[in-house]
Amino acid sequence: MNNPARSSLPEDAFESISVLAAPDPRTARDWVHTATSVNALEGESREILPPPGTESPDDLIASAFPRFVRNRGSDLSMVVGRFVEGVKESLERGLSARWDQYVSVQGRYGVERLDGEGRPVVWAEFYAPDLEAYLIPHLIHARAVASGRTVFSDDVLSPERFLLGPARMLLTLNGEGTEVVSFQPWISRACVEEAESHFIAHVRQAAGDSASTFGVMVDECVVRFLRERGIVAPPEWEDDLATALAARGVGSVESTSSTTAGERGFNICFSPGEHWLGSASERLPRISCVVTLRHDDTWGLVLSKVIVKPE
Repeated sequence: MNNPARSSLPEDAFESISVLAAPDPRTARDWVHTATSVNALEGESREILPPPGTESPDDLIASAFPRFVRNRGSDLSMVVGRFVEGVKESLERGLSARWDQYVSVQGRYGVERLDGEGRPVVWAEFYAPDLEAYLIPHLIHARAVASGRTVFSDDVLSPERFLLGPARMLLTLNGEGTEVVSFQPWISRACVEEAESHFIAHVRQAAGDSASTFGVMVDECVVRFLRERGIVAPPEWEDDLATALAARGVGSVESTSSTTAGERGFNICFSPGEHWLGSASERLPRISCVVTLRHDDTWGLVLSKVIVKPE
């Protein structure tokens, strides 16, 4: 691709910008958003098997969203069931190719509640008995299932695996319950340390070499920052995922800090990939990130803020 670094960057490219701020999932909007429709289809998507669980997700989600559905206008379970079945098949396809043998995945979802805007909210969970692991699909895969597209880049879309406890997704539908419009990770308290170690490993490797849901979200923030500030011109994620991922380069965790409020901060630096250099005289700025993960009694671990700026 012809996407060299700009020899003269705009002055505002060196200003910091907060590109993600997601507070409590009960009020957060557009955390990870897809604006595409999902049609409810007849079929066997309701045949969702429950894996063993160590806590009640229905009780947890009911405490966060007290309102429940009385009279829904559409068969919401068909919409959610189709999404869960699509993700389940995507996970089985990718894991089986990676392990060179068939890997089965069980999927299940809960009873819908209502958020503050009257939209149905449902949890979904994926479990691989052969791996004894809970799975959170790569967010690009989840978007593809929601929009009815097919993703073939299984090699760079590994799911995140959790061995110590449940890890789920929180789905939000539109007000009519006819499409999944957003989804976000729901990491249980048992998996907090596991998720943090996955995140650090993800940052320290080239994008695509490690699987961390929070890491992918930070990658998207960095790539979006590079594109919007005119530092480099990576393609859109849907057009050329591997090249877009490579734009953020390899990262390093410079330092970490914790607060009494249950927050942990990560100071991170990314060095954009060498293939973005136009000539030896041009140098891309290193990208600095401050990432805040917050511990939460209900949600376990939440990515609450990402601040990105060039050094």
